[in-house]
Amino acid sequence: MKKIADYFALMLSAACLTPGAVWAASPDDSDKLEEIVVTASKTGATDIQRTAIAISAFSAEQLQRSQLTNVNQLMGSVPNLSISTFETFAEIFIRGIGSTNVIGGNDPSVTVQVDGVYLGRPYSQFADFLDVQRVEVLRGPQGTLYGRNAVGGTINVISRAPTDDFAAESSLTLGDYWLVQTQNYVSGALVRGVLDASIAVDYTRHDAYLENIVPSGNDVFNANNGGVRIQLRYQPTSFIDATTRLDYSLADEAEEGLSKTLEPFSPATNSILGNYHKVALNQPQRGVTRNAGVAEDIKFILSDSLMIRSLSAYRSASTEINDDADATDLNASLIHQEEHDKQFSQELNLVGNYDRFNFVTGLYYYHENNHVKVAPTIVPANIYLYVLPTMTTDAEAAFAQGTYHVTSKFDVTAGIRYTAERKTMDQNETFFLYTGGTILVQPLPGMFVLPIPGNPYRFSTSAHYYAPTPKFGVQYSLTDDLMLYASATRGFKSGGYNFSANSAAIAGFQPEKVWSYEVGAKSEWLDHRLRVNLTGFYYHYSDLQVQILLAPGSLSIKNAANARNKGVELEMAATPVKGLELMVNLAALDAKYSSFPDAPAPRGAGTVDASGNYLIQAPPFTGNLAAQYTVPVGDGDSTFLRAEYSYIGKQYFEPTNSVNQMQAGYGLVNLSAGYATRENKWQATAWVHNLGDTQYVLATVAGPPYAGVVGAPRTFGVTVRHKW
Repeated sequence: MKKIADYFALMLSAACLTPGAVWAASPDDSDKLEEIVVTASKTGATDIQRTAIAISAFSAEQLQRSQLTNVNQLMGSVPNLSISTFETFAEIFIRGIGSTNVIGGNDPSVTVQVDGVYLGRPYSQFADFLDVQRVEVLRGPQGTLYGRNAVGGTINVISRAPTDDFAAESSLTLGDYWLVQTQNYVSGALVRGVLDASIAVDYTRHDAYLENIVPSGNDVFNANNGGVRIQLRYQPTSFIDATTRLDYSLADEAEEGLSKTLEPFSPATNSILGNYHKVALNQPQRGVTRNAGVAEDIKFILSDSLMIRSLSAYRSASTEINDDADATDLNASLIHQEEHDKQFSQELNLVGNYDRFNFVTGLYYYHENNHVKVAPTIVPANIYLYVLPTMTTDAEAAFAQGTYHVTSKFDVTAGIRYTAERKTMDQNETFFLYTGGTILVQPLPGMFVLPIPGNPYRFSTSAHYYAPTPKFGVQYSLTDDLMLYASATRGFKSGGYNFSANSAAIAGFQPEKVWSYEVGAKSEWLDHRLRVNLTGFYYHYSDLQVQILLAPGSLSIKNAANARNKGVELEMAATPVKGLELMVNLAALDAKYSSFPDAPAPRGAGTVDASGNYLIQAPPFTGNLAAQYTVPVGDGDSTFLRAEYSYIGKQYFEPTNSVNQMQAGYGLVNLSAGYATRENKWQATAWVHNLGDTQYVLATVAGPPYAGVVGAPRTFGVTVRHKW
């Protein structure tokens, strides 16, 4: 690890001390790097190079260049970001901090916010980039400004605001696997100077990537989803700016699940072992997810320096899943699962921007009601489990953060948030004996309650959690283009409940906590044609919530481990010659359990001391390289070539670091080429993703058999885009 840190330090020193050795900058060269503006600090728009946070940001144009249309596709473009799925649920990790505890009763460790609204359930986090101006990925705990569950970091999706000026855009993508994707946007004035509106619609479908060789099942890993977003912006005076946002999305797909068998098991699964394009499932799989919401975002501009912002939001979300839980052609275990969630949030901010002092202070309230239904069936034993918990969360917080400009070069930042949270669980769990053989959505006549002690299990329990999450930071500008910073930040992830618990005594678990210490340098050189940003961090991570799979639909969750995470991240961008853009992201991560003496062994084989082992989904090295060359053609037209390479190092998917649940390091190559007319009015792009058809897994389960979630195969297509 020290060698890697020294290597990054050497690269930064070389770029900072001898920039002329890289290439000579022409005084009249106008090809400068795009200035990136972010709103991560909640005090207004700031230059990313002057923002003392480890943050990666993507403009709408940058997202289009890399064909990034969903949160799920950011992996590989952001240092130390790992993303996988479980059924319809997102599992997002930043710098080794994330969670596979994604079912009701648990919360994510990395938050996703759309226009400032927190998406409470993991199955809502794979938001499409619909009508997007910018995406920001904040790495590291964001407990002061973003609060509960931003212990690993935050992904902010920011929509483009409607304006008086008419704008419209439409794109159509066609590709293999019968891919059809369309994105459409129109914006303009309803009452010029007073009321503006925009509407955006998208739809994506493609055939299944994984062929099922068992006739009674179905092919899986297809796409069939779409959504709509409407915005109304009302500005009756220069003092009020109110935006109403409505959105709805629906996905009805043959979701992949953990459906690819990874070890010899049955004749059918053995025949396709190692072939990541085929599965053997005797039961159909399906996942239906709905998300809908309305938000009212009102800004009261009190003066040039002072503003009050009120953000109110209501959201409704649900997911329904049928899975072949044994991942084989055998009729061993099935699962039906549902969640129906409603949430309300209210945030009130006072924002001030003065010559020597910038600040934001606020109050926050969050309410969530989540109905969970999990119904696994153990076919050989004729046992059917019916779990119907209801989880309720009420959280309040007050926070303040300010930056004082001691001099024109030296800033000091301090902030604190205090969160009070109450969670309740009403459990209703029953074991039945049955004589069927199919997934059952509800108990049927003729089913018998198993005569075991305590069955059915019904109880109610509640808990309170309190957490202060401070931040302290300094930043110093050596020059207008070189800034150094250091910070200490505390993050906290909510405690919760195990949805399958059959006793109040073992149902709950406590919050996770992390202290993060970070240093960084942000710099630009050669007349803003070279950008070099370097970050180093150290985490003290305590009371990790550890999930143990007891059986399909039955889990145990407890606070069982502490960890130490440390690493370095290098982000570079350059325009060395006219028309050529280069980007390099490199990250080294050393994320290990410092204490985990009773880690669960795979398949319930007792416990193992996992102290010193790697955290799950924490590859020690990741990297991304991209190059785009644009050549002018004719009167304002252009043609371009783009190549991207991303590398994900070896990672483990369970704490004992079993080789059976490990993915070796792998690389992915994406290529694209296109033609654009003047001002990008028309643009056509041919692309291929995963050029080498690399086979890899994103998550695993111990089974038996060992099974996993596989990555997408090689795909190719053409995208045509038009702007008005």
